[in-house]
Amino acid sequence: MANLIPSSDYSNDFDANWFVGAYYSEVDGCQEVGQFLPFILTALHDIFKSGNVRGNTLLDIGTGPTIHSVINACPYVQKIILSDYSQVNRDALQHWKDNKLQTGNALCKFILNLEGGKFHQTVPERFAEIRNKVRAILPADLTKCSSIHLGDDHPDIIVSSLCFEVACTDVHEYNKVVQYVGSLMAQGSHLVVVGVLEETFYRVGNFRFRCLKITESEVKTAYTTNGFEIKIWKEYIPPPRTAEEAEFSDFQKAFVMHAVKV
Repeated sequence: MANLIPSSDYSNDFDANWFVGAYYSEVDGCQEVGQFLPFILTALHDIFKSGNVRGNTLLDIGTGPTIHSVINACPYVQKIILSDYSQVNRDALQHWKDNKLQTGNALCKFILNLEGGKFHQTVPERFAEIRNKVRAILPADLTKCSSIHLGDDHPDIIVSSLCFEVACTDVHEYNKVVQYVGSLMAQGSHLVVVGVLEETFYRVGNFRFRCLKITESEVKTAYTTNGFEIKIWKEYIPPPRTAEEAEFSDFQKAFVMHAVKV
């Protein structure tokens, strides 16, 4: 069993290469979190495939070092803005955009198979489209509810994957983040969130990073009381973990939510 070190230092202790390799290199590759990745990729596909969630600009808040959260959305928008708190992650995204980093192939192939050839694209073609549509990679510190500077861009869609519960230390802060995200959106805009429930930590290399332990009721209340109508809510419950698997995360449920700003 690993002797993991508690950390909140995303500048020095967050190993982006380890994170991508462990959690996002293969769709079914990380047995420690069960079928979590197939669940979220399929749920995101189901949300976007109707064509109702579309627009000019998409903002991804807390992208991390992987573009998994925008592969499904790419055909439905004209511009993509990525953002993250960590310079390490922003550098990884820039390297990917510049075609200096090759990650996400298996994830993209999985998504294209779900699409059934709808857009007649290969993995390199979808990646080229994403790279062409990414217009900026911005700093984003959700603890400072004014940190994402979009200029004249107003997102029609905001997506965020496994970010809000990591950025916040309590439910009050989570509500403030939801309020801030809503302030970036016009009425009728779409919010798509991937999150985890009742998780206290997740592993990156030899470190354990803190996560807000939040319930389903607390999450849903944060959105419905701050100007959102929840349209879709899907959940995944992981199978029982071995002691070794339990070192990677202790989330009890994962969810994918689509909400509309009202």
